[in-house]
Amino acid sequence: MQSIFHKLKAYKTQIVWAFLLLAFLVEFVILISCNNHNDQSTTSIWLFICSMSLGILPIVFSKDFNKNAFSIQNPKQIAWWFFALFASIVVLCIYFFKMQDLIKHCRIDEHVSDIIPTIMQEVHRFLHHEFVYAPIIFDGYSYPSGYLPAIWFPFIAAETFHFDYRYIPFATFALLIIGILLVYKKQISNLSTFLSLVVIPLSLELFIANNNSVPHFSVEVLIACYYVFLCLAITTKNYFLIGIAISLCLLSRYSLALWLPLYFIVLLINQDKKLLVKIIIVIIIAIALFYVIPFLSKDPSLVIRGLLNYSSAGDGEWRRINQGTHLPEHLTHGLGFAYFFYVIKGIDIPTKIKYLQMVLLALIAVFLVSMSFIFYKYKNKLSTPIFLICSFKIYLSIFYTFIHIPYVYLYTVPLMVSSALIFYLVSAKKEDLIA
Repeated sequence: MQSIFHKLKAYKTQIVWAFLLLAFLVEFVILISCNNHNDQSTTSIWLFICSMSLGILPIVFSKDFNKNAFSIQNPKQIAWWFFALFASIVVLCIYFFKMQDLIKHCRIDEHVSDIIPTIMQEVHRFLHHEFVYAPIIFDGYSYPSGYLPAIWFPFIAAETFHFDYRYIPFATFALLIIGILLVYKKQISNLSTFLSLVVIPLSLELFIANNNSVPHFSVEVLIACYYVFLCLAITTKNYFLIGIAISLCLLSRYSLALWLPLYFIVLLINQDKKLLVKIIIVIIIAIALFYVIPFLSKDPSLVIRGLLNYSSAGDGEWRRINQGTHLPEHLTHGLGFAYFFYVIKGIDIPTKIKYLQMVLLALIAVFLVSMSFIFYKYKNKLSTPIFLICSFKIYLSIFYTFIHIPYVYLYTVPLMVSSALIFYLVSAKKEDLIA
């Protein structure tokens, strides 16, 4: 028995990596097949376990990752970078041609989804010097305009040069992959780093192939690019890069604000006060220039209205019953725990949603306190880059599990963050992984 234990200990790193990759694979399979799930409860629980595991395992076994970085810098193996470049181009081309086919056969229609039509109105107003955040008006109904600037601002290019808005998320993703290839050129020097990079575009392509609503109805790929950019930026000491990445995320979704306290606490514990101040200055300037001064100063109620509109939309979605399942359409894909709250008997829908949101906030509070304590107590044993990117993954796992409208397209973000996490763990320089 003791000899078996010693053998397992000798292969501990390989076993940890096996579990990590298995967790990623299960999460990936659940997400790409979410439209075919029949067992909502089991699927959502497995998704939560695997998603959390991706963040927890590298922190718990941080020493093993520190000592066994995959990256091997060898000039003679530079061909792997060209292989990665070629594979990325192939996947991007497949994505592009599918986008073209989609655009030919699926027109933008506010009666099917109002996401892109809303962005179109906001961009049109901006270019014609109108107030962007006036109520959005469609045929027969109107609602408050709530999309933040980083969601609609990139689409100014599509409106200016008269091409389909749905090309913008693709173009942003292509730029992201090119940026990763250039920044991590030296690290992409073996089969492991090559495969981990290719996983990023490949996982997105397969997710889109199985969920056409992602490119057709939403711009979630654009937001996912911001989050991947943030994941890789927070592993550096570049205050400008980090500040811009955080600003892009905050100016697309408010939700990142709940994770930021942990990041700031980690910087303070590491005595990186100057870095923290510089990052905060960049964030303040960016948000002031692109949101507060041009928009929020004219209507201070924008933030509250946006949050209230999101809550009321949740109430409406919980009442849209699928005639086949006799359950709300978006609660039956196995992508969150909203279903468990919906089936609670004896309380109305607004109360169920309120309970779900209270549980989410309570879990995030527990997450912030516990992760801050863990880093403070074990900072000398933990790799800061690994801790940051993995804690971010854990936060997203909690947030997307307890989100009250688990639209399929929203899970583009946690999927791409998972693939970025795997890529970083495999490709990072060994000295960057040492605590």
